[in-house]
Amino acid sequence: MKIQPFFNSFGIQGICFVSSAFGRLMTWSVFLATVLIAFNCAAKDVQLTDMSLEELMDIRIKPVVSASKYEQKSMDAPSSMTVITAEEIARYGYRTLGDLLQSIRGFHITNDRNYSYVGFRGFNRPGDYSSRVLLLLDGVRINDNIFGSAALGADFILDLDLIQRVEVVRGPSYALYGNSAFFVVVNVITRDAEDVQGLEASGDAGSFDAYKGRVSYGDVLSNAGSLVVSGSILDSQGQNLYFQEFDTPDHNNGFAEGGDEESAGNLFLKYAQGDLTIESAYVKRSKQIPTGSWGMTFNDPRNKSWDERAFLDLKMEHRVNQRLDIMARLTYSLYTYEGKYAFFDEETLEPYINRDDSKGQWWGADFHMVHKLGRHTLLSGGEYRDNFTLYQKNFDEFGPVYLNDRQNTRNWGLFLQDEFAVLSSLKLNAGLRYDHFSTFGNTVNPRVALIYRPMQETAFKYIAGKAFRAPNAYELFYNDGGTTQKAGTELDCERIISHDLIWEQMLGDYYTTALSLYYYKVEDLISLVTDADDDLLTFINRDEVKARGIEGEITGLFPNGFKGSFSYAYQESDFTQSGLIWTNSPRHLAKLNLSMPILKEGFYLSIEEQYTSSLDTLTGNTAGDYFLTHLTLYAREMIKNLDFSASLYNLFDEHYSFPGSDEHIQDSIPQDGRSCRIKLTLKF
Repeated sequence: MKIQPFFNSFGIQGICFVSSAFGRLMTWSVFLATVLIAFNCAAKDVQLTDMSLEELMDIRIKPVVSASKYEQKSMDAPSSMTVITAEEIARYGYRTLGDLLQSIRGFHITNDRNYSYVGFRGFNRPGDYSSRVLLLLDGVRINDNIFGSAALGADFILDLDLIQRVEVVRGPSYALYGNSAFFVVVNVITRDAEDVQGLEASGDAGSFDAYKGRVSYGDVLSNAGSLVVSGSILDSQGQNLYFQEFDTPDHNNGFAEGGDEESAGNLFLKYAQGDLTIESAYVKRSKQIPTGSWGMTFNDPRNKSWDERAFLDLKMEHRVNQRLDIMARLTYSLYTYEGKYAFFDEETLEPYINRDDSKGQWWGADFHMVHKLGRHTLLSGGEYRDNFTLYQKNFDEFGPVYLNDRQNTRNWGLFLQDEFAVLSSLKLNAGLRYDHFSTFGNTVNPRVALIYRPMQETAFKYIAGKAFRAPNAYELFYNDGGTTQKAGTELDCERIISHDLIWEQMLGDYYTTALSLYYYKVEDLISLVTDADDDLLTFINRDEVKARGIEGEITGLFPNGFKGSFSYAYQESDFTQSGLIWTNSPRHLAKLNLSMPILKEGFYLSIEEQYTSSLDTLTGNTAGDYFLTHLTLYAREMIKNLDFSASLYNLFDEHYSFPGSDEHIQDSIPQDGRSCRIKLTLKF
């Protein structure tokens, strides 16, 4: 029996007879009643009050490495941070990195039926491939050198089952990381051999005929080295999608049939011995494009994109003594993109295929050292990057070539940061980075933070920083011969200035709170627009943007395994110039996550509730506000060596959409209704 027909039947007979609001109310009532019963039964088993303050801090205030490139407690970090662990990924049934980030305060993830995009603190520009977010894998830069994109879906380079934790660093971190560290840094940290411990095999099946399999192996070897190797494969037939903008007989009455198929494969290898770590990852993903974007022929299965990413990284970390640590790495990376698009020539009345072929290759070297000198912790280092292949081609099959562009660029940077303990309760963290780009010259960007800890349970932070983003190769050079798009050759760089005020507080034995106020201003914003003179898409520097907002969160961690969080973000951002529409930016985001033990040890029921307020579209209309509810049952060791999970996504079949970009006919693009997934993981 296929899952989708069964699930559709279940939905019609079991859920759809109640209204969304009433169903949500009943679900939360039953869930919270179960929580109270479970908590009252189990809370007396272990008392956190029996632990020392230091032990409580170790459990609730996680160590992080991404804010300063060395380990520190998150309360001491010059940022407001969030850490998502492998346990949370399993409990909540996250399928992609985008799912994971969507659960975090201040994030708003959108999708145009081909790619997913990061929105953060009111910023999510149509046509931007998340190039203002720096995505790292164990510290290796994953953003490609053609689009600068941060992949969030099946095109992400790692299977989520291989994640140990994800560290999110809010605010510009250019002073440490350089280009793309504009709004936020996301560092994905992988599992070690000790975390895998032998052979694992997992398989899952879900709605839309989606199937995925993974085999992983991890072991500590006899030569004192450790090895993790893994491979994954995904295949999804997708669904038939309806777009009202194409609802005419010559466009199949608005239905894109069989145009949502997706497949992907991942490989991962990590070998570590002593100070040396060798790591490599690879992904290739294909996705049909059902939206008829860029003027493509609607409902044509030939509309398709392929993405390929790979890297090989050699890293050496050495502790010279108790006061000096050094790190050096050498990395080679590869990115390719291929697109096939079906068009119809109105003059010759003949169909034809237009193609994009892009290839980026780069190698980089990175070095830094951490030196502790009395009350100072000094971080100093440098980075070099050679983009020796920047290739973009656009052409018609059996026809003319519109673009055949080859470029190469280089950049290098030096950075210095000092964490100075002014008092036992007050730290000053100041950093500065100098960069030289072969295309745009020099730039200097600082970051400064004051961190006040009047008590161990309390932290007050003020953080100010500048960041810089150079236009990427796609924004600068891409054109398709005047069919839909022309090059943005007059582009300048983007710059941002930001300020954050943060209060983090541990409350009692169980709760931790965080409150942030922020303000930022972006100058010379790069945007994809339609040129009124020739009706072609192009990238331009468009005015400036100002934003301010407040984010609050409370999290709870209880001794019986119950955990939860509630966050709210108010974000107000807009162009300073009147007459321009600031799109795809929700004013309000609210998120509730609860996970509780049930039945027996290792069994958890988890629920997520996410609210997003309305979004303005390019035409001045709005995509309405919406609630999403996700439910997951996770059983660790359901039977010996077998983990089980079952998830329902968009439980109440909420109808919602995201604003389209300039390349879309659709003002807003509908998203998935209710879906499900069942997953088994076997450990040998």
